[in-house]
Amino acid sequence: MLGGHEARTVKNARGSDTERRIIFMTLTARRPRRAALRTSLIGLALTTALAAPFAGLASAVQAAHPGPPSGDGEQPVERAGNPDCGDLVPGAFEFRYEPVVTATNVQLTPLDPPAPAGLSGSVDITVRNTNQGPVFDFNLDGDFTALGVIVKGGPNANFYDYRTAGNTDDTSLHSPINHQNNRFFGLSHVSFCLGEAPRPGALKIEKRSTKTGNPLVSTPGAVFSVTGPGGFSTNVTDDTTMAAPDEDPTTGEICISGLAAGTYTVNETTPPPGYGAADQTNVQATVVAGTNCTTNPPAAGATATFTNPPLADLQVRVDGQESGEISSTITCNGNSTGPSDPAILNVNDLPPGTYNCEIIIDP
Repeated sequence: MLGGHEARTVKNARGSDTERRIIFMTLTARRPRRAALRTSLIGLALTTALAAPFAGLASAVQAAHPGPPSGDGEQPVERAGNPDCGDLVPGAFEFRYEPVVTATNVQLTPLDPPAPAGLSGSVDITVRNTNQGPVFDFNLDGDFTALGVIVKGGPNANFYDYRTAGNTDDTSLHSPINHQNNRFFGLSHVSFCLGEAPRPGALKIEKRSTKTGNPLVSTPGAVFSVTGPGGFSTNVTDDTTMAAPDEDPTTGEICISGLAAGTYTVNETTPPPGYGAADQTNVQATVVAGTNCTTNPPAAGATATFTNPPLADLQVRVDGQESGEISSTITCNGNSTGPSDPAILNVNDLPPGTYNCEIIIDP
């Protein structure tokens, strides 16, 4: 705001006194109001600066409260609002279960979108109360596997992601944590995001003789090692029962079911009694999904075949007609006996072939 004026006497350049009226214009500063405004702005800045991290902290706290992992170690992720399988697992078949109560053999229908014809399944659900609130276990049976499970409770939902390999059973799933009491929200509903379960297949091993026509061996007892996808490894013995692991009762035929599709490597570790070792090693067979040991047995591509030579025992004996009158020596296939009377040589486990024995009768 404009102020007053005053007159001053000054000297000009020649030294004479000249009165000049110099009007000094002054601005009246409203310091108290400006100071108040500055204080208000500083306060606002501090309030904003302090509020921002606290707001972010509140969001972080909420986002960090999905709760502990499931029994299988799957850590849930809290998702805002009411997500469905289409949001989190595109392409999955969604089965929504509501209310969440203990039940067995719940049919997985209807599905959204509908599953292909011929696929069916069911789920068992067990709800349990814990110190932190309700949890549930599930067990799928049939043609489906869980690619994800959404557990809705409170304003948000927990998402369990099983897409790496699928899962048919897990325990202790729960909704997010209520920040007011540090307990799980109640179970509003559960959405199972389903995919078609990988169908198992079967592998066949044939144990044949090297005899003309390669018939099956006549004695059980051969032992094989089998390795395959995912670190699979087992030993199986040829037996005459239908009990696993050899589900084929025929001697010389082995069938293993319930295997994941893929390529397996088979080796004989012990030949059957009466037979020599097979020449074949690291025989590969490809298991096809949907095959089994009964109604849809493995084809040639899923069959590993080993051939074994039948063995023979050789005995050569020389007896003198008059005791002590002669002495005999026998040499056969690198083995020898004598001189003695009688002279007896046994050579066992000989595969088919031609053998020359030398017999010396020395009087």
